[in-house]
Amino acid sequence: MCKYMRRIVQRIQLLGPPQKNAVMRSRSDDFKQHFADAAGDHDATWRVTHDVLHRHQRTFHTDDESACLATNFSAFFFDKLARTRQAIAVSLQATRCFTFPRTSYSGPTLDEFNFVTVAEARKAIISAAVKSSPLEILPSRLLRDCADVFAPIVGHMANLSFTQGTFPEAF
Repeated sequence: MCKYMRRIVQRIQLLGPPQKNAVMRSRSDDFKQHFADAAGDHDATWRVTHDVLHRHQRTFHTDDESACLATNFSAFFFDKLARTRQAIAVSLQATRCFTFPRTSYSGPTLDEFNFVTVAEARKAIISAAVKSSPLEILPSRLLRDCADVFAPIVGHMANLSFTQGTFPEAF
């Protein structure tokens, strides 16, 4: 607990029961008001919850602790990238020979496709499940978080596939 909070707690402990109750009611009313203001907005509700639960809990580290923390983070992410790079390399070697078999289709023909709009591509990206795999080159969370950036690219790739009538053999 920080010095500021300790001082507040000490001052509250010096108060009599009616004053303590008044302080606690005031804090409770303040929290309720914050939640009422955030009602209906999922993100705002989580921000208020975070603020209430982590109020005044700032952690300070010494220079040595910070250096150790930075070294550990660096080692963790370096190892994670190395493992991911290795998993991708192994996966690509295993799938290079795999191609989708060409099959003939006998049924009604589809003469034209409507072009995929950026809005449709964005909707598809946003609605996709966020699942991670060490084999993915682009994390699905990043794709989803940056949907506005990737939607034009995905839409363009889909439209190229439709207009050229091809789908990549190795995908």
